[in-house]
Amino acid sequence: MFTSQPVIFFDETTSTNYVASNLIANGDATDGTLIITNFQTKGRGQRGNNWQSKKGENLLMSLILKPDWLNVKDVFLLNMCIALGVYDYIVIRADARVNIKWPNDILCGTKKVAGILIENTFRTNNLSWCIAGIGVNLNQEKFDESLLNVTSLYILSGLTFSPQQEALELRSKIFYWYEALKNNNASAIKETYHQRLFGLDEMRNFKFRGNFIHGYIRGVDNNGRLMVEKATGEIIFPDIKEIEYVFN
Repeated sequence: MFTSQPVIFFDETTSTNYVASNLIANGDATDGTLIITNFQTKGRGQRGNNWQSKKGENLLMSLILKPDWLNVKDVFLLNMCIALGVYDYIVIRADARVNIKWPNDILCGTKKVAGILIENTFRTNNLSWCIAGIGVNLNQEKFDESLLNVTSLYILSGLTFSPQQEALELRSKIFYWYEALKNNNASAIKETYHQRLFGLDEMRNFKFRGNFIHGYIRGVDNNGRLMVEKATGEIIFPDIKEIEYVFN
């Protein structure tokens, strides 16, 4: 399906998610449209952070999906599918342990190699459109000192990659799970996501609402909330802005 959908390339743009949003607003988007750029002047990540990348060295893309058959209560299943697709893409290219860090980062060991920013629009009880903005550190060897715990596929493998070709490969990996969701394989999606979830049932250090805590990640609930069991036995469901992983 996606192999026949448009691929739009920019040498430079503000943000591929902005471009995707404008395509949707103008009625020019289709399910599976892919936008790629060499550089973003206003790239964004989770928590409102900027996404930093050297021009032409990494994969910067947005994938437009039209999951108008998916009920809003199942929206995190779509997040899971996208994260699983990125995981599947990374795991065959990186000589490292790969995990999904809730909600949408991909780690090699404890270092971030890819991030996902998902923006959804809704119509009544169903989704209307989904924009999955994805950044993968491909060929970059050196990073800004402010970026801690980051790596790239080049650092991990010693290989260099073509961003445009890699974008097509990544789109096909996401499509596999997107089709699984269409075919009502929610249980397989949830099970696989949890199998690949970073820190599952491991004692980890966190910063929760400004305070350091110890706890176990027990999974992700049906609303997409992280479930953390504190050392005291209390179960908390922190918002993404309330909790940070602490890597020593």
